[in-house]
Amino acid sequence: MFSLNIGYWLLQSLAMLVTALLIPRLTITSVVGAVGIVIAIALVNAKLWDAALFFELPSSLTAHSALLLLANGLIFWILVKLLPGIQVDGLLPAIAAPVVFTVCS
Repeated sequence: MFSLNIGYWLLQSLAMLVTALLIPRLTITSVVGAVGIVIAIALVNAKLWDAALFFELPSSLTAHSALLLLANGLIFWILVKLLPGIQVDGLLPAIAAPVVFTVCS
């Protein structure tokens, strides 16, 4: 049976709003944008990407870890371009946003 945990989604949306406050060139123009990007990230993580992968990154910056950060930033940038209510200016904020969002949530 499908269970909807509204508290979880609200906290995730709040974490995305905090992320937008911490990253200067990431703006959320509507609540729908915050909720939409959280749902989109959840779907992408469930189907294509393992969110726990970030916790497996080595402590030193290697080519593999840099590629993972870049790929996750690119996925986030694509999602932002597809969804209304959220904007990111540049690739660097798009790379930083998923990391900050993970820490906030």
